[in-house]
Amino acid sequence: MNRLFQLCLLISGLALVVLLLGMARHAAALWQPAAVVAAVGLALGIKVVPPLRSYQYTAWIVVAVVAGMVYPTAFRQWGGIDLRNKWLILVVVQLVMFGMGIQMRIRDFTGLAT
Repeated sequence: MNRLFQLCLLISGLALVVLLLGMARHAAALWQPAAVVAAVGLALGIKVVPPLRSYQYTAWIVVAVVAGMVYPTAFRQWGGIDLRNKWLILVVVQLVMFGMGIQMRIRDFTGLAT
């Protein structure tokens, strides 16, 4: 299984090179998918790097932001659901904050007392 995640890191690095080349050539059809692939590969691959393992949740948030910025029309409406609905956005933000909260430990709060 670790081999698969190492491969994801390699693919992420290659996608980053394609991303940079695509941006240099102003080829949106090249750099846009490369940006998403690089972000997804990194989010999957950091699992094999022990110091970065705890940042997986954050990496998936970055993937969502990258995908939303690169392909905004894909995230405006899915089927009959308007993804710009203020109540839906409120629920999603609350779920993200809950997910961040359950990733924290008591020692994360020790610096607040000083």
